[in-house]
Amino acid sequence: FGTNNNKRLRKSGFVPGVVYGEAKDLKHIKLSHKDLIINLKNESFNSSILNLTVGKEKKQSVLLKEVQFHPWRKEVLHVDFQVVSKNKEINVSVPIHFINEDKCIGVKQGGGLISHILNELEIICLPQDLPEFIEVDLENLELGNSIHISQISLPKGVKSLLSQKTSEDPAVVAVQAPKVVADTVEKEAELSDATDTPDTTAENKESSDSDSKKEDAKE
Repeated sequence: FGTNNNKRLRKSGFVPGVVYGEAKDLKHIKLSHKDLIINLKNESFNSSILNLTVGKEKKQSVLLKEVQFHPWRKEVLHVDFQVVSKNKEINVSVPIHFINEDKCIGVKQGGGLISHILNELEIICLPQDLPEFIEVDLENLELGNSIHISQISLPKGVKSLLSQKTSEDPAVVAVQAPKVVADTVEKEAELSDATDTPDTTAENKESSDSDSKKEDAKE
């Protein structure tokens, strides 16, 4: 570990990292950059319990907690793993999978567009209850409606971390009217208001012409 050693590691094709447990004692490790990049492309690698073996030590159950990337190069700079205990709850962000988008009522019948507000959900559960993803069914979602966290059916033993901390219940996905349609409706409403407003300009002109004629007749 150390800045200079980490630089040498990266130049030789490795990624420096740490493994920490409940006691926060750090263990410094190195991983193959090539293998790590391949694994990071796998969605489940980022939100599943992993088996990690360091040297000749016995296998440990860990969770990938943080990955630091280079600002512009496709390069991993550092990784953090947390040792998990089977009897202690963990906090994890898991991806949301939206199903039946092609059957969504709000799209097929209402001509709406699906808006994904959240793409992952932070949950709390025991390691053995950790799901690879959370599934949200959009088939019966109507135009103008949304699905909130409280409406999602979570697997047994899994709870929303946000629900545990606050009373907030944000939307996860919604079906909205296309912007072109919304703009058209707004313009039609504006035109309708303009049509309903009396044309006082024409009335004022007629009144002015009438007064002028009366004055001419008097002269």
